[in-house]
Amino acid sequence: YTMAVIIPFSNQFFRDKTRLYEEMVARAPRALGTKLDRTVFGSDAAPGPNFDTFADVTSVALGNDAWAGIVAADSTISANDGILNGWALNPQGKSALLTARDNNGRPLFISSTNTDNGIGDILGQPTFVTRSIPSGEGTPQLLGVAGDWEEKTSHENLVAADSRV
Repeated sequence: YTMAVIIPFSNQFFRDKTRLYEEMVARAPRALGTKLDRTVFGSDAAPGPNFDTFADVTSVALGNDAWAGIVAADSTISANDGILNGWALNPQGKSALLTARDNNGRPLFISSTNTDNGIGDILGQPTFVTRSIPSGEGTPQLLGVAGDWEEKTSHENLVAADSRV
């Protein structure tokens, strides 16, 4: 498949073709990566049939109980013969987990409010926060993806966490 992106430049670049080329080389990987991420996560339409996206990935709602949602994601991956080994959250997903508290009002997903600057491991697995996962519009919003990220993993072993209540 071919994917196209538009990379805007100011008119000043057109006077210096070498600088324009250098800037294109610097900007193109991020623009193409963003286009691919938006397509795979479903914000942009797939370019054709048999282009694998997360459209059929099981969705797990965090709702008012983020812990239950996290455990449900792990259970769903296990039920599909996978082993949860990583989380990818967008900034909204990070914020949703940072607001989750136990019955004593302590944050669930950071070990120390004095030293931690974000979400660490969740259920002992690494967590990455990235702008590459689009949150989408409306409800539910995509907050992140958990899964078995090993090589040869099918998309049945990935779970999308969303903000449904």
